[in-house]
Amino acid sequence: MKQFLLLVFVVLLPCIVYSHPGGTNSEGCHTNHKTGEYHCRKSSTSEKTENTYQYKKNKEDLRIISWNIQDLGKTKNEDEILFIAETINQADIVTIQEVVSGYGGSKAVARLATQLNRMGGKWDYRISEPTKGQGTERYAFLWRTNKATLQRNNLSSFLEQKVDREPYMAWFESKNTNILLFSFHAVPTKKKPAKEIVKVSMEPYLQNYDGLAFVMGDFNLSYKHSAFTSFKNLALKHAIIEKTSLKKKRKNGNYRYKQYDNIWTNSKIRQAGVIDFVTQFDTLKQARKISDHLPIFVDVLFND
Repeated sequence: MKQFLLLVFVVLLPCIVYSHPGGTNSEGCHTNHKTGEYHCRKSSTSEKTENTYQYKKNKEDLRIISWNIQDLGKTKNEDEILFIAETINQADIVTIQEVVSGYGGSKAVARLATQLNRMGGKWDYRISEPTKGQGTERYAFLWRTNKATLQRNNLSSFLEQKVDREPYMAWFESKNTNILLFSFHAVPTKKKPAKEIVKVSMEPYLQNYDGLAFVMGDFNLSYKHSAFTSFKNLALKHAIIEKTSLKKKRKNGNYRYKQYDNIWTNSKIRQAGVIDFVTQFDTLKQARKISDHLPIFVDVLFND
């Protein structure tokens, strides 16, 4: 009997040693016990100790991430929430579009904040009320409390009758600098988002603000469109030129679809880019369970 138990222990030992928090085994795979689905992240060599899809950040800068996370709500399981947290953990301020309007959306943001706090540092968050127009959803802001202080936040009452999903605005203070953040999700291309973009530029808080401003989100329109002349007239410049949305299927190895997401700002930035988390999955189908959009970021330059 002792020999049998010893044999069982030896067989199971590799599983015990190489499993790790986050629900994945040594090959980056796990089973969703609710659905029975077996899911794998893209394997990497043992020499790699950090996510290769991340950008290094200067500790003096303020990193702001914007991400349209498709249907962020109760359908996201704990492994998916953990992956999202790992992806945004290098940020100082994060804004999310497409948080579902029901209770599941608020709870998902709370779960995300919990995961971020477990990774070190102290995070806080705010969730908007549901937007007033068609295609209602919520927005969210999350931030490191040692990097930024929230002053106030609200949906734009000026735009609630003018666009389908009025922007969520937040005023922060960071390094003795006032910052205004607009998070916005425009209507789909077939509903002509250009008209909404022009209206967003007319928001009085944006028109009259004399500090650092960031208008960011999913515009469902390329930065090259003439509608963004209204942003340029406010001395805002686009930070992102890469494609940010995902195709449903790869074509000739390509999986990016359109340049929809962007960050428009009047601030000095050290770098900006797209965080391509697709590279962490074996298939595009697996990656799209996280979202059909890639997160984008800017590193705000405080010390030149």
